[in-house]
Amino acid sequence: MYTFFALVIVFSGSTSYTQAVSLKVGSQGITDITSVHIWPNTSEASYWNNNITFIPNNYFIGLPEILSIQLGRNNIDEVMDNSFSSLPSLQELHIGNNQLSIITSHTLRGLFNLTYLYLGKNRIHTIQIHAFTDLRSLSRLFITKNRLTTLDQCVFSPDTHPSDLSLYMNGNDWACGPGSGLCWLATVHGTWLTLKDGSPAQCATPHALAGHDLLSLTGEELGCSSRGE
Repeated sequence: MYTFFALVIVFSGSTSYTQAVSLKVGSQGITDITSVHIWPNTSEASYWNNNITFIPNNYFIGLPEILSIQLGRNNIDEVMDNSFSSLPSLQELHIGNNQLSIITSHTLRGLFNLTYLYLGKNRIHTIQIHAFTDLRSLSRLFITKNRLTTLDQCVFSPDTHPSDLSLYMNGNDWACGPGSGLCWLATVHGTWLTLKDGSPAQCATPHALAGHDLLSLTGEELGCSSRGE
């Protein structure tokens, strides 16, 4: 079992108490994340650049103080539903550079205080509706360089969506023609959500719109109705 960590002890007068544990097990060739012991008072955990393929829903539990989890550069192709649902303090989650293909409506449940989410450089082709419903505090979301063609407005809650979200979504296969379901992005851009990067959402299809940026297109070109659908 891997137990690489840094333990910080704070002394106050004649007493001492444990303040935080920083777990860092990068580049160790780890294949099974459950082989790594994680302490209840862990504040950050980094599993960067290993060979982890699977995140079970019984590993990240009993961690009330954890603020950051780094899972980038592994081979993760499945995250069980509700794997992060008992992490009330988590603010940053990096799970990019993996093999994920779908974000379900329960993959990210319970992350009410998450501010930063990196899902870039996976193989994501589907983000289910309600996938980001609980991410009310989110300020930066990266879904760059995946295989997405559309993004339903209902991935966010219409009533409790983030108030100031920067969305990075370039490097996908966005379908921008009629029926694409992307009109809502053009409608809300600049309100509670802002598309970022030099070319925020470059169209891949149809052929006539390939290479064009979503925000440069008219509602007619996108096939939007008067309601922005």
